[in-house]
Amino acid sequence: MLLRLPRRGGGAVGLAALTLGTLLLDTAMQSGMVANQVRVYAVRGDARSRLNTAYMTCAYLGGSTGSWLGVRVWGRAGWWGVCGLVAVLAALALARHLLALYTSAEGAPRRAA
Repeated sequence: MLLRLPRRGGGAVGLAALTLGTLLLDTAMQSGMVANQVRVYAVRGDARSRLNTAYMTCAYLGGSTGSWLGVRVWGRAGWWGVCGLVAVLAALALARHLLALYTSAEGAPRRAA
């Protein structure tokens, strides 16, 4: 006897997958937020509240801007447009990260062998 899964991913299997995906996304977001706040708190002990305020403000502004942009792209290009937007933003973030690594490696003092 074979288990027949729904073709469109609906029903109990689709609901379970949606629930699991939502839990994983929430856990990842919480972990990233905690890791970033640890970095912020390590910068200056006397300015923690100001730095945390700036960090949280930027985080919420970034989230709301991303939501706004996602809705606009969804309305014009649908799901494939949103996937393309995410791919472009991920490529920009990777390029910025690699550029920062490259420039920090160039400016680092060289050790004598």
